[in-house]
Parts: sequence; C-alpha cells; structure tokens
Amino acid sequence: MGKARKKTQKAKSRSRGGLSPNKYLSKPQQHKLLSYVKAQADLGRARGSKRAVVDELLCQLLIEAGLRAGEVCSLRLKDLPICHGKDSVWIQNGKGSVSRAVEIPQRLSSSIKRFCRLCRKGAEPEGPLFVSSKGKPICYMTLYRKIRRIGERAGIGKLHPHMLRHTYATRLYAVEKDLLFVSDQLGHSNVSTTHIYAKTDSESRRSQVEKIADE
Repeated sequence: MGKARKKTQKAKSRSRGGLSPNKYLSKPQQHKLLSYVKAQADLGRARGSKRAVVDELLCQLLIEAGLRAGEVCSLRLKDLPICHGKDSVWIQNGKGSVSRAVEIPQRLSSSIKRFCRLCRKGAEPEGPLFVSSKGKPICYMTLYRKIRRIGERAGIGKLHPHMLRHTYATRLYAVEKDLLFVSDQLGHSNVSTTHIYAKTDSESRRSQVEKIADE
C-alpha cells in the first residue's frame, strides 16, 4: 500500500466519531480541576503568594475561553478587558497569522481584571499578561509543565493544555450546537475541523443508547 493511500485512510479514520475519551475532561473532572485551582489561588491570595493565582487564570483561559497554549503565552494587557473594556480577548496573529476576538463569560473577564490588579499593576499595555521570573513572557514549556503539575495534584492524572481547549469546545458546542460559532471562537480556518466536537460527549447520542438499554 502506497504512502498516499495510507495517509488518506488515516485521515478518514480521524473523521469518524468524536474525540478519544482521554482527549478531554468529563464534567466531574472539570469541576475537580477548577475547584482545586480556585482553592489554591484563594490560599495564595490570603498568603500574598502569586504562583497559584497565575495557575488559576492559566487554567481558566484554556478551559473557559479555549485558547491555544501559544495564544495564552502571547497575550498582552492591551488584548484584555482590563484595557479595552469588552468581555472578550483579542488574539493577535493566532495560528495561520489570523487575528480574532474571543468572547468570554463575565466571570472570566472579572478574573482577568482581578489578576491584573494583583499581579500586573503598573505594567504597560504592551506588556505580557504572564511573565517569567525575568519579566519575559512565559514560554510554552513553562505553561505545559504547570498544567501537567496541576493535573497530577488535582487528582486528574495526565493533563496538557490542549485537553482543556478540547474540553471547552465540547462544552460550547453542547450549548447551542452552533458549529460556526465554535469554529470562530477556536480560530479554525475551516469549520470541518470543528465538526469533531459535534460527535464528542453528546447527550443526544447517549440518550439514544440509553433508550435501547431500556427496551
């Protein structure tokens, strides 16, 4: 079998069904993760420590806005509600050099504003949202290691940034089943890329299976 044929068959196999169960979090896992990072951040704020506060917002931007890890690392203060006053995050030159506005819930907008007042007070609008100990924007590997550590300590197990993006997309599609909106939020160049979320963790599909079991 030629390489081109194998590649075509592999692509076809990816398009059938939804995400593998180990690619996204269940609702109980989501609650467990967010409860853990909030508890740690509350403790950090009480003690005047910023590390857990940073971890909390990193997780929120991944699971409540669906940003790519690289997009989170590249965020500047002027891209955020704290500067432009909108409940959205501006992604400058995302994947494929495409910029977009990502709508976010008010609670995330409030979290960003609170974080900036605590951790980035006095920073210039062009400055990064998340900085290293040297004052530079955090890198992908730093973010990746943080999320892996959080997953282990929260009792979830192996966790990486893209799992949280997958989780966000699956949750968002389930609300209105608006595939085009999900695609816009994620910054996909083609809505067909987004279609996998219509097949993932679907309550309507599960209800059909349960009806068979009840017969």
